[in-house]
Amino acid sequence: MQLEALFPDIRPGQIAQIEQYCELLREWNQRVNLVSRQDVGQLMAHHILPSLIPLRLIDIAAGSWVLDIGSGGGLPAIPLKIMRPDLQVLMVDSVRKKTLFLKKVIADLGLSGISAGNRRIEELSA
Repeated sequence: MQLEALFPDIRPGQIAQIEQYCELLREWNQRVNLVSRQDVGQLMAHHILPSLIPLRLIDIAAGSWVLDIGSGGGLPAIPLKIMRPDLQVLMVDSVRKKTLFLKKVIADLGLSGISAGNRRIEELSA
């Protein structure tokens, strides 16, 4: 299934951002274990589309906060943010290299209303 079939209103800019994100995942995955090496050739089917299924099943109010704990390669947070720019997203991962990757993705894709923190979940305050 393609993005356009699941999201007929997807804009060309969103498709470009998802493609750029996948390219960054492939590039960085050679140095940092972000996704299974077996899945690198199947990012859309194995990671992107499954990350977006909640948007078809749950009515998420505009401006809602999304917390992605153990973000790793940014799944599902990055695809959700691309498809729903109105969401406020916080990604947390305890591995510094993964957090550096997430910050690069945010910068390269020009995303706003999303941040990545290098923390253990136990260190977050209420």
